[in-house]
Amino acid sequence: MQDEDLDKEIIINTYKLAAKLQSNLKTTKKELLKCVKFKEKGKGFYYSTADKRPMYINRQDEWYHVPFIEKDDQGRVCLYSPYLFKMAIFILVPEDEIEYIGYN
Repeated sequence: MQDEDLDKEIIINTYKLAAKLQSNLKTTKKELLKCVKFKEKGKGFYYSTADKRPMYINRQDEWYHVPFIEKDDQGRVCLYSPYLFKMAIFILVPEDEIEYIGYN
């Protein structure tokens, strides 16, 4: 494969990946998820809904509120990060620990 063809393939694959990542930030009704940030910096343990156990996460990562998942019995909201170890994670967080930024 020539260098020019390889460069073209890399650019095409980059655009495909960007489009896929962007689609993960919308609901099934094509509504954008609201960005949120933690009031505290640093790391902490939060319950992962997929792993069914507490996970050690970085509060300064990019987080989104998932509005169609109801609060749990402890009043925690569901947050989503698409960029943790190149895979998505869903965690439950007390609402008073976050602030809503808006749409990205």
